[in-house]
Amino acid sequence: MSPMEPPVRAQYKRMAASYDRCWRGYLDATLGALKAWVGPVRGLAVLDVACGTGEWARRVGPAQAQQLVGVDLTPGMLGIAAQKLATWPEVLLAQASASSLPFASSSFDLVVTASAFHYFPDPVTALREMARVTRPGGRVVVLDWCRDFWLCQLCDVVLRRLDPAHHACYTQRELHACFAQAGLHVAAAQRLRVQTIWGIMVTTGVPSGAVPVP
Repeated sequence: MSPMEPPVRAQYKRMAASYDRCWRGYLDATLGALKAWVGPVRGLAVLDVACGTGEWARRVGPAQAQQLVGVDLTPGMLGIAAQKLATWPEVLLAQASASSLPFASSSFDLVVTASAFHYFPDPVTALREMARVTRPGGRVVVLDWCRDFWLCQLCDVVLRRLDPAHHACYTQRELHACFAQAGLHVAAAQRLRVQTIWGIMVTTGVPSGAVPVP
């Protein structure tokens, strides 16, 4: 890792080629849950923050969306995503940080991020950016580990000591507080287990005073 390279980018640069294979079961469970939670994306402009190898985009079917944009810090992950999604002209991929999204305000109907929130060094700023690029009536959806579950509590303690890319794992209440600080009203939320042991949470936020699209 170079002195200026963020730890999370260095980590996923090493993991890019094997990521889908190593995490197949987890991806099937969590991205399946996210797909069901979000529902149809037909006709929507969608942004996937920390999109990784483009697995969620592939699963929702980019041709359904009016536009599907994925951003990630790691060129290697984006390269794999580009291969998967090459046949869909609706897809745009870009290297960018969640805390500084290179898009105009009110650009998207739906903004999602999956299993990446615990890596964000400034989660409220990231949520503010997601809210900024969301159109009135749009949705911001976050799926991540939940520290209300004992395994995630253990992972959080271990990873804080051993993994320089890991920032923090949150309880559902803490995540909702971050939403509020970012100007997002929590419209729906759920905690659930996947693969028996993993505890995750999924939360939909809308800009304060807005009504989400169907």
